[in-house]
Amino acid sequence: MTAANPFVPPGDDPYSDGPLDPDLHAGWFIDDVGGHGERLAEFAQQLHVPAIARRGRLAVVEGPERSGKTTLVNRCVQLVRERVPRGTVLSTLDLRGVSPTKPDGTMRSGHEMRWTVCRHALEEASWLTDEQRTRGADMLERPSVEECDPGLVYRFMRRNLVQDRIAVVLLPTGPPDIDAANLETYDGWMGPGMLFFAERTTTPGSLPLARRPPRPDSLPLLSLPLRHLEPGEAWTVVERRLGALAAGSGLPGVTEETLRKVEGLNRDDQHTIGWVVALFRRLYGRRIGGRSEFDGLPFIEFPEITDLLARREPEAP
Repeated sequence: MTAANPFVPPGDDPYSDGPLDPDLHAGWFIDDVGGHGERLAEFAQQLHVPAIARRGRLAVVEGPERSGKTTLVNRCVQLVRERVPRGTVLSTLDLRGVSPTKPDGTMRSGHEMRWTVCRHALEEASWLTDEQRTRGADMLERPSVEECDPGLVYRFMRRNLVQDRIAVVLLPTGPPDIDAANLETYDGWMGPGMLFFAERTTTPGSLPLARRPPRPDSLPLLSLPLRHLEPGEAWTVVERRLGALAAGSGLPGVTEETLRKVEGLNRDDQHTIGWVVALFRRLYGRRIGGRSEFDGLPFIEFPEITDLLARREPEAP
Protein backbone atom coordinates (compact mmCIF):
# COMPACT_ATOMS: atom_id res chain seq x y z
CA MET A 1 0.00 0.00 0.00
CA THR A 2 1.43 3.35 -1.02
CA ALA A 3 -1.31 5.69 0.23
CA ALA A 4 -0.21 8.84 2.02
CA ASN A 5 -0.74 8.95 5.77
CA PRO A 6 -3.58 11.45 6.35
CA PHE A 7 -2.10 12.40 9.73
CA VAL A 8 1.29 13.43 8.35
CA PRO A 9 1.46 16.96 6.86
CA PRO A 10 2.58 16.92 3.20
CA GLY A 11 6.35 16.94 2.91
CA ASP A 12 6.92 16.29 6.62
CA ASP A 13 9.08 13.60 8.17
CA PRO A 14 6.57 10.88 9.14
CA TYR A 15 8.52 10.24 12.35
CA SER A 16 8.44 13.86 13.50
CA ASP A 17 5.76 15.46 15.62
CA GLY A 18 6.88 19.05 15.19
CA PRO A 19 4.79 22.22 15.07
CA LEU A 20 2.90 23.16 11.95
CA ASP A 21 4.46 25.68 9.61
CA PRO A 22 1.93 28.34 8.49
CA ASP A 23 3.43 28.52 5.00
CA LEU A 24 3.65 24.78 4.36
CA HIS A 25 0.63 23.49 6.30
CA ALA A 26 -2.05 26.14 5.87
CA GLY A 27 -4.65 23.50 5.08
CA TRP A 28 -3.93 21.62 8.29
CA PHE A 29 -5.11 24.20 10.80
CA ILE A 30 -8.40 23.44 12.57
CA ASP A 31 -9.30 26.68 14.29
CA ASP A 32 -12.42 25.51 16.09
CA VAL A 33 -10.61 23.10 18.46
CA GLY A 34 -8.48 23.81 21.50
CA GLY A 35 -9.06 27.56 21.34
CA HIS A 36 -6.63 28.15 18.46
CA GLY A 37 -8.94 30.23 16.31
CA GLU A 38 -10.05 32.44 19.20
CA ARG A 39 -6.50 33.08 20.37
CA LEU A 40 -5.23 33.89 16.88
CA ALA A 41 -8.13 36.29 16.38
CA GLU A 42 -7.39 37.91 19.74
CA PHE A 43 -3.75 38.38 18.79
CA ALA A 44 -4.74 39.81 15.41
CA GLN A 45 -7.08 42.27 17.07
CA GLN A 46 -4.40 43.52 19.47
CA LEU A 47 -1.52 43.49 16.98
CA HIS A 48 -0.52 47.07 16.20
CA VAL A 49 2.97 47.09 14.72
CA PRO A 50 3.58 50.87 15.12
CA ALA A 51 2.76 50.55 18.84
CA ILE A 52 5.26 47.70 19.17
CA ALA A 53 7.85 49.84 17.40
CA ARG A 54 7.30 52.55 20.00
CA ARG A 55 6.89 50.44 23.15
CA GLY A 56 7.61 46.72 22.70
CA ARG A 57 5.47 43.82 23.87
CA LEU A 58 5.53 40.37 25.50
CA ALA A 59 3.02 37.73 24.31
CA VAL A 60 2.71 34.45 26.22
CA VAL A 61 1.08 31.38 24.70
CA GLU A 62 0.16 29.03 27.53
CA GLY A 63 -1.56 25.69 27.74
CA PRO A 64 -1.07 21.98 28.51
CA GLU A 65 1.56 19.83 26.83
CA ARG A 66 0.84 19.09 23.15
CA SER A 67 -1.96 21.67 22.92
CA GLY A 68 -0.25 23.41 19.97
CA LYS A 69 1.54 26.31 21.67
CA THR A 70 4.48 26.39 19.26
CA THR A 71 2.15 26.12 16.27
CA LEU A 72 0.15 29.10 17.54
CA VAL A 73 3.36 31.11 18.05
CA ASN A 74 4.37 30.30 14.46
CA ARG A 75 1.03 31.52 13.19
CA CYS A 76 1.24 34.73 15.23
CA VAL A 77 4.72 35.44 13.84
CA GLN A 78 3.43 34.94 10.30
CA LEU A 79 0.67 37.44 11.04
CA VAL A 80 3.27 39.95 12.23
CA ARG A 81 5.15 39.49 8.94
CA GLU A 82 1.96 40.26 7.03
CA ARG A 83 1.27 43.41 9.08
CA VAL A 84 4.73 44.99 8.95
CA PRO A 85 4.41 48.24 7.00
CA ARG A 86 6.55 49.01 3.98
CA GLY A 87 9.87 50.51 4.98
CA THR A 88 10.07 48.55 8.24
CA VAL A 89 12.52 45.64 8.47
CA LEU A 90 11.41 42.57 10.43
CA SER A 91 14.07 40.38 12.06
CA THR A 92 13.23 37.09 13.77
CA LEU A 93 15.48 35.59 16.45
CA ASP A 94 14.35 32.03 17.18
CA LEU A 95 15.91 30.73 20.40
CA ARG A 96 13.59 27.73 20.79
CA GLY A 97 16.07 25.35 19.20
CA VAL A 98 18.73 25.83 21.88
CA SER A 99 19.05 22.36 23.35
CA PRO A 100 19.02 21.81 27.11
CA THR A 101 21.27 18.81 26.43
CA LYS A 102 25.06 19.09 26.13
CA PRO A 103 26.99 17.35 23.32
CA ASP A 104 27.94 14.59 25.78
CA GLY A 105 24.26 13.85 26.49
CA THR A 106 24.07 15.38 29.97
CA MET A 107 21.58 18.10 30.83
CA ARG A 108 22.64 21.72 31.15
CA SER A 109 22.03 23.38 34.49
CA GLY A 110 19.84 26.46 34.59
CA HIS A 111 22.94 28.66 34.66
CA GLU A 112 24.50 26.85 31.70
CA MET A 113 21.26 27.04 29.73
CA ARG A 114 21.02 30.80 30.22
CA TRP A 115 24.65 31.23 29.19
CA THR A 116 24.14 29.11 26.05
CA VAL A 117 20.98 30.99 25.09
CA CYS A 118 22.73 34.37 25.53
CA ARG A 119 25.67 33.30 23.38
CA HIS A 120 23.33 31.94 20.69
CA ALA A 121 21.28 35.14 20.74
CA LEU A 122 24.34 37.30 20.13
CA GLU A 123 25.48 35.06 17.28
CA GLU A 124 22.09 34.93 15.54
CA ALA A 125 20.65 38.44 16.02
CA SER A 126 20.70 39.57 12.38
CA TRP A 127 20.53 43.29 13.20
CA LEU A 128 23.86 43.28 15.04
CA THR A 129 27.06 44.18 13.20
CA ASP A 130 30.20 42.08 13.59
CA GLU A 131 31.65 44.78 15.82
CA GLN A 132 28.55 44.76 18.01
CA ARG A 133 28.66 40.97 18.28
CA THR A 134 32.25 41.16 19.41
CA ARG A 135 31.38 43.77 22.04
CA GLY A 136 28.45 41.68 23.21
CA ALA A 137 30.60 38.57 23.44
CA ASP A 138 33.18 40.48 25.49
CA MET A 139 30.40 41.64 27.81
CA LEU A 140 29.16 38.08 28.18
CA GLU A 141 32.62 36.73 29.03
CA ARG A 142 33.11 39.00 32.04
CA PRO A 143 30.79 37.27 34.55
CA SER A 144 31.00 33.60 35.41
CA VAL A 145 28.38 31.21 34.06
CA GLU A 146 26.57 31.40 37.41
CA GLU A 147 26.42 35.21 37.20
CA CYS A 148 25.18 35.36 33.61
CA ASP A 149 22.30 37.85 33.34
CA PRO A 150 20.23 37.38 30.16
CA GLY A 151 18.84 40.86 30.70
CA LEU A 152 22.25 42.36 29.88
CA VAL A 153 22.26 40.63 26.50
CA TYR A 154 18.66 41.42 25.57
CA ARG A 155 19.03 45.06 26.58
CA PHE A 156 22.29 45.25 24.60
CA MET A 157 20.50 43.91 21.52
CA ARG A 158 17.65 46.35 22.10
CA ARG A 159 19.98 49.35 22.31
CA ASN A 160 21.48 48.37 18.96
CA LEU A 161 18.13 47.93 17.23
CA VAL A 162 17.99 50.71 14.65
CA GLN A 163 14.87 52.71 13.88
CA ASP A 164 12.39 51.24 11.40
CA ARG A 165 13.21 47.69 12.46
CA ILE A 166 11.09 45.24 14.49
CA ALA A 167 12.79 42.33 16.27
CA VAL A 168 10.64 39.27 17.04
CA VAL A 169 12.33 37.14 19.72
CA LEU A 170 11.04 33.58 20.22
CA LEU A 171 12.18 32.73 23.72
CA PRO A 172 13.49 29.27 24.57
CA THR A 173 11.21 26.81 26.29
CA GLY A 174 12.12 24.93 29.42
CA PRO A 175 11.50 25.06 33.17
CA PRO A 176 14.02 27.90 33.85
CA ASP A 177 12.37 30.15 31.28
CA ILE A 178 8.61 29.81 31.44
CA ASP A 179 7.45 29.94 35.05
CA ALA A 180 5.02 32.64 36.15
CA ALA A 181 7.59 34.51 38.23
CA ASN A 182 10.28 35.19 35.65
CA LEU A 183 7.93 35.81 32.74
CA GLU A 184 7.47 39.16 34.38
CA THR A 185 11.24 39.61 34.22
CA TYR A 186 11.07 39.48 30.43
CA ASP A 187 9.11 42.71 30.53
CA GLY A 188 12.21 44.45 31.83
CA TRP A 189 14.22 43.21 28.85
CA MET A 190 11.94 44.67 26.25
CA GLY A 191 11.71 48.10 24.77
CA PRO A 192 10.93 49.90 21.52
CA GLY A 193 10.83 47.56 18.54
CA MET A 194 11.02 44.31 20.55
CA LEU A 195 8.25 41.69 20.40
CA PHE A 196 8.87 38.71 22.68
CA PHE A 197 6.98 35.40 22.41
CA ALA A 198 7.15 32.94 25.30
CA GLU A 199 5.58 29.51 25.68
CA ARG A 200 4.36 28.39 29.07
CA THR A 201 3.23 24.84 29.87
CA THR A 202 0.36 24.85 32.34
CA THR A 203 -0.93 22.12 34.63
CA PRO A 204 -4.03 22.14 36.86
CA GLY A 205 -1.91 23.65 39.67
CA SER A 206 -0.12 26.32 37.61
CA LEU A 207 0.09 29.78 39.12
CA PRO A 208 -1.55 32.57 37.12
CA LEU A 209 0.72 34.94 35.25
CA ALA A 210 1.76 38.03 37.17
CA ARG A 211 -0.04 41.09 35.85
CA ARG A 212 1.60 44.20 37.21
CA PRO A 213 0.82 47.52 35.52
CA PRO A 214 3.01 47.81 32.40
CA ARG A 215 6.02 50.08 32.30
CA PRO A 216 5.39 53.35 30.45
CA ASP A 217 7.58 52.20 27.55
CA SER A 218 5.96 48.77 27.04
CA LEU A 219 2.51 47.45 26.15
CA PRO A 220 0.60 45.19 28.60
CA LEU A 221 1.47 41.52 28.73
CA LEU A 222 -0.69 39.58 26.27
CA SER A 223 -1.73 36.11 27.44
CA LEU A 224 -3.02 33.65 24.81
CA PRO A 225 -4.26 30.54 26.67
CA LEU A 226 -4.95 27.27 24.88
CA ARG A 227 -6.94 24.48 26.50
CA HIS A 228 -7.60 20.75 26.50
CA LEU A 229 -9.97 19.38 23.89
CA GLU A 230 -13.63 19.46 24.82
CA PRO A 231 -15.92 16.44 24.20
CA GLY A 232 -16.33 15.91 20.49
CA GLU A 233 -13.31 17.99 19.44
CA ALA A 234 -11.10 14.93 19.03
CA TRP A 235 -13.64 13.68 16.51
CA THR A 236 -13.49 17.04 14.72
CA VAL A 237 -9.71 16.66 14.34
CA VAL A 238 -9.90 13.08 13.07
CA GLU A 239 -12.88 13.73 10.77
CA ARG A 240 -11.13 16.69 9.10
CA ARG A 241 -7.96 14.68 8.50
CA LEU A 242 -9.84 11.69 7.11
CA GLY A 243 -11.73 14.05 4.83
CA ALA A 244 -8.46 14.53 2.96
CA LEU A 245 -8.22 10.82 2.07
CA ALA A 246 -8.10 10.16 -1.64
CA ALA A 247 -10.92 8.05 -3.04
CA GLY A 248 -9.89 4.43 -3.37
CA SER A 249 -6.90 4.80 -1.05
CA GLY A 250 -7.82 1.57 0.69
CA LEU A 251 -7.24 3.07 4.12
CA PRO A 252 -9.64 2.25 6.96
CA GLY A 253 -12.16 4.66 8.42
CA VAL A 254 -12.90 5.60 12.05
CA THR A 255 -16.26 6.14 13.69
CA GLU A 256 -17.22 8.83 16.19
CA GLU A 257 -18.30 6.07 18.57
CA THR A 258 -14.72 4.76 18.62
CA LEU A 259 -13.41 8.23 19.39
CA ARG A 260 -15.87 8.53 22.28
CA LYS A 261 -14.38 5.37 23.76
CA VAL A 262 -10.89 6.83 23.37
CA GLU A 263 -12.05 9.95 25.22
CA GLY A 264 -13.09 7.69 28.09
CA LEU A 265 -9.56 6.36 28.63
CA ASN A 266 -8.03 7.37 31.95
CA ARG A 267 -4.99 9.19 30.53
CA ASP A 268 -3.69 12.65 31.41
CA ASP A 269 -2.41 13.45 27.91
CA GLN A 270 -5.20 12.23 25.65
CA HIS A 271 -7.24 15.44 25.49
CA THR A 272 -4.80 17.45 23.37
CA ILE A 273 -4.51 17.95 19.63
CA GLY A 274 -0.94 16.68 19.55
CA TRP A 275 -1.81 13.41 21.28
CA VAL A 276 -4.76 12.69 18.98
CA VAL A 277 -2.77 13.41 15.81
CA ALA A 278 0.26 11.41 16.99
CA LEU A 279 -1.91 8.44 17.94
CA PHE A 280 -3.62 8.25 14.55
CA ARG A 281 -0.39 8.92 12.69
CA ARG A 282 0.94 5.74 14.30
CA LEU A 283 -2.25 3.77 13.64
CA TYR A 284 -2.39 4.67 9.95
CA GLY A 285 1.39 4.32 9.63
CA ARG A 286 1.13 0.72 10.79
CA ARG A 287 -1.71 -0.02 8.38
CA ILE A 288 0.15 1.58 5.44
CA GLY A 289 3.34 -0.28 6.29
CA GLY A 290 1.58 -3.65 6.71
CA ARG A 291 2.73 -3.93 10.32
CA SER A 292 -0.68 -4.09 11.97
CA GLU A 293 -2.37 -7.28 13.13
CA PHE A 294 -5.63 -5.61 12.09
CA ASP A 295 -4.72 -5.23 8.39
CA GLY A 296 -7.69 -5.75 6.10
CA LEU A 297 -10.35 -4.55 8.52
CA PRO A 298 -12.37 -1.67 7.01
CA PHE A 299 -12.37 0.41 10.21
CA ILE A 300 -9.98 1.20 13.03
CA GLU A 301 -11.80 -0.12 16.08
CA PHE A 302 -11.17 0.48 19.77
CA PRO A 303 -9.18 -2.78 20.36
CA GLU A 304 -6.66 -1.72 17.70
CA ILE A 305 -6.14 1.59 19.51
CA THR A 306 -5.68 0.03 22.95
CA ASP A 307 -3.35 -2.58 21.45
CA LEU A 308 -1.12 0.19 20.05
CA LEU A 309 -1.17 2.18 23.30
CA ALA A 310 0.05 -0.90 25.16
CA ARG A 311 3.12 -1.24 22.93
CA ARG A 312 6.50 0.16 23.89
CA GLU A 313 7.85 0.98 20.45
CA PRO A 314 8.98 4.15 18.66
CA GLU A 315 6.31 6.05 16.77
CA ALA A 316 6.01 4.59 13.26
CA PRO A 317 5.48 6.60 10.08
